[in-house]
Amino acid sequence: SRVMKHMTSLRTILFSILNSFASLFWCFFFIVFVQYVFAVIVVSGAASYFDEPGVEGSDVGTNLKLWWGGVYRAMVTLFMTITGGVDWSDALA
Repeated sequence: SRVMKHMTSLRTILFSILNSFASLFWCFFFIVFVQYVFAVIVVSGAASYFDEPGVEGSDVGTNLKLWWGGVYRAMVTLFMTITGGVDWSDALA
């Protein structure tokens, strides 16, 4: 009987955590969506940079391909810079 009194509070905590997963999912979805939109914008700008002749072998072109070479790579770069894995100065150099 005494154990069940403590289990009600544990059950309340567990139900609160489980019911908050839907909100957590939508938060992550929104963050990924915003990263996707910005990745598409940055990749579009990088692609227009490569339209000019003679920029293929330059240092800027190499860094653009390394950090912003596609939508997936741009999303990973954005995630790394936002979370502190890579400095912005390295990704923009």
